Amino acid sequence: MKSLFLVIFFGFISTLYSPLFSQSSDESTFEHYSKPGLSLNYSPQSFRAWGKIQNSKMAFINGQVWHTSINLRNISARVGSELIFTHWVQYPEDGLEGANDQRIGIGIVPIHIVLPFSERSVSPFTSASFGVLIFNDRLPAVKGAALNYKLSVGMGIEIPVGSDHRVQVGYRIQHISNGNSSTENPGIDSHVFFANLLFPSW
Repeated sequence: MKSLFLVIFFGFISTLYSPLFSQSSDESTFEHYSKPGLSLNYSPQSFRAWGKIQNSKMAFINGQVWHTSINLRNISARVGSELIFTHWVQYPEDGLEGANDQRIGIGIVPIHIVLPFSERSVSPFTSASFGVLIFNDRLPAVKGAALNYKLSVGMGIEIPVGSDHRVQVGYRIQHISNGNSSTENPGIDSHVFFANLLFPSW
């Protein structure tokens, strides 16, 4: 599962960028703009795959800015960045089903890429992101680290709401770990359900 997650994540990134090098140099590829958004995320349960902690829950709220459109032949991929306003995690101290502990954190997602399957008003999409989290204490306690990294891949559907707003709903798999920067690196792999509200461009 660990290798599969890495293959999916980096395969998505390479698939996204590879067409750029096959286009002519005089073709306009990038378009820059500023479109804000708000992301609500909830994970009812984690599972054992790359990470070792099971039965954890989490919820987090992100502010978004979508700033670049990349034209890939007939599809325009969107690139954005996010601020994690708050990230709550509750997890069993023994990593399975013991007494629970919890952490609160903030963070940043410098790269979040959305690749729509079509340019229609209602469109399914895939996404991938990379970010950094800083918790109020080590995760887990004593042997873990407060600084953690997060990778996610997912899919969803985008729906227009009114004339200028859009809503995205979907599912992603998310991995959080400290990247072996501390004595213990249990990691958390989670099922995450999300709803994003995209506002009109600035």
